[in-house]
Amino acid sequence: MDNICKIPIAATFTVVKGSTTPVMTSAEYADIPADLIARFLLEKCGVDAIFNGGEAD
Repeated sequence: MDNICKIPIAATFTVVKGSTTPVMTSAEYADIPADLIARFLLEKCGVDAIFNGGEAD
C-alpha cells in the first residue's frame, strides 16, 4: 500500500483584525506519495540535518 500525503500546494492566508496569527482561508491540495517527500527532503537537506548525524538528542 502506498502512503499518500495530502499537501497544500497553494493557500491563501488572512490575518484577522486584532490578531497576529494568520488563518488559512482557502487551499488547493495535491496527493503526494510519502516516499517522494522523503527523497526530496534527503536530497535538499541531507541526512545529517534530518537524522542529526545519527546521534541522540
